[in-house]
Amino acid sequence: MLLVGRAIILMASMFMVVSAGSSATAQSLPSEAQLLATDVVNRHQAVSYVHQLYSTAAWIAYIEGVALVSQMQNWPTEKDGLGGSDLSFTYDVYNLQGRLAPVVFDLKRNLGRNQVFTTDEQTQFDAIVQDVDAMIADSQGLYDLLHDGQVAAAGEFYRNRTRTLFRRIDRDSYTLVHGIEERRVFQLADVRIESGN
Repeated sequence: MLLVGRAIILMASMFMVVSAGSSATAQSLPSEAQLLATDVVNRHQAVSYVHQLYSTAAWIAYIEGVALVSQMQNWPTEKDGLGGSDLSFTYDVYNLQGRLAPVVFDLKRNLGRNQVFTTDEQTQFDAIVQDVDAMIADSQGLYDLLHDGQVAAAGEFYRNRTRTLFRRIDRDSYTLVHGIEERRVFQLADVRIESGN
């Protein structure tokens, strides 16, 4: 809502300049409008990248948590999604690396083509990527413990590694998205209004 209000103010200030007859300033308006539009698109894409990472981490924490509880409570196996073979919840943990490592790889590759972060935001994003990569790699260690029946050790592993990494990803993702939401589009509107142009 705040973004819409700022955009309206920016457009109103542009209209006042045009109606005042300042031809030099009026000629610069399309480029400023393009900057604003590009910034809005980049900001949306940046938030989308962060949400994809967060969703990946949340999925890992969920799958590992279910597998851990299933071992503690001796849950029976369930049919796979196609109604075929019986699969243990532990096997879902085994599959995490094969399913999610390519997702993160594609995300990093797409990001390389689309520079949507500022330098500081990129540093924050890279830290989140490292934590998600660590969660994916750690999933195999948790699988080994569960597969070997070391439920207590798996519980400690989950608490010390999965939970710690996920809490950090959760905090850092929120901080990064909050910063992205407040960045350049507001600065552009503020500069436009403060300059009186």
